Amino acid sequence: MSFPNHLDANSYEGEIDGISVRWKPQAITRLHDNSRSLGVDRAALKAATEHVAHACAKPLSKTGVKNTIAIVATGLTLPDKSHCTCTLLPGQVNAHIYVNLDEGLVALDDMKVLGEGVAKAGQSAPDPTLSTGKYTFP
Repeated sequence: MSFPNHLDANSYEGEIDGISVRWKPQAITRLHDNSRSLGVDRAALKAATEHVAHACAKPLSKTGVKNTIAIVATGLTLPDKSHCTCTLLPGQVNAHIYVNLDEGLVALDDMKVLGEGVAKAGQSAPDPTLSTGKYTFP
């Protein structure tokens, strides 16, 4: 999987194809930690995270993404499958985007999205009309 929809490597706020992207400070810190834990380049993990967040936001007609957690693997910081977490705007929709990085030895370039658990604002469970594929929700 290539990651064409991403910001410059050292930019944590900007626009991708009409969608505003902003990394929260704690997500930037986690990005560095997660890239070390996964043994991948920080810029590549950032690009992958932004790409899947953009791909989730676009069909839902969202115009903004706040990244709260970069892609992490099982057991690193969360006891959940590899995923990233972001808030889609407008509407404060929470998305957990699951990828196959914990299914054996999968290189970041070969990563695939398995599913997206998307919950409306104020909801703790994913909305099946917004969610796709295989997902869980913490």
